[in-house]
Amino acid sequence: TRTVADRLADGDLIRKARVHPLNILIGLRTYASGHGLRGQNTWAPVAQVIDALDEAFYQAFPNVEPTGKRLLVAVDVSGSMTSGSVAGVPLSPCEAAAALALCHLHADRDVHVIGFSDRLFEVGLSRRQRLDDAANAIRNISGYGTDCALPVMYADQHGLAVDAIVALTDGETWAGHTHPAQALTAYRRK
Repeated sequence: TRTVADRLADGDLIRKARVHPLNILIGLRTYASGHGLRGQNTWAPVAQVIDALDEAFYQAFPNVEPTGKRLLVAVDVSGSMTSGSVAGVPLSPCEAAAALALCHLHADRDVHVIGFSDRLFEVGLSRRQRLDDAANAIRNISGYGTDCALPVMYADQHGLAVDAIVALTDGETWAGHTHPAQALTAYRRK
């Protein structure tokens, strides 16, 4: 246990291996669940290994390549984001979106994070925030439909000069009056 925990806590090894934080998070959630994603494998999770995997998640942030761009990261906060899993792994869409938002905040310097559903929300995520806090902040905002045009309209209305808008959603895209592609075309023109 000590050997595994020490290796997982070694930031240099994590950086050399270039492991993405999301891969570690999936490993953490799978290990903590006590059973594999496929087959019948089960085990008794060890708290030291869970803690080491948790720490490794944060140690892996430098492995995310910066885009060098000004980003608006828009996290879907609709009700569907709190249930189900992403691609069969033990992560809800909300947790995955929070993890990816934190990755963007750590990798790039000019990142603005908002929440959206059928309306817009200030989320207030920061680089120093822990994943559980970030996921709770997103989960505690209750939205309904998913209107992916809203983040583009937000950037336009607030005069944000961004190079990219990253929408983190569970697949729903259009619950509003303006199609996301139309909003993006209008933003690009301005």
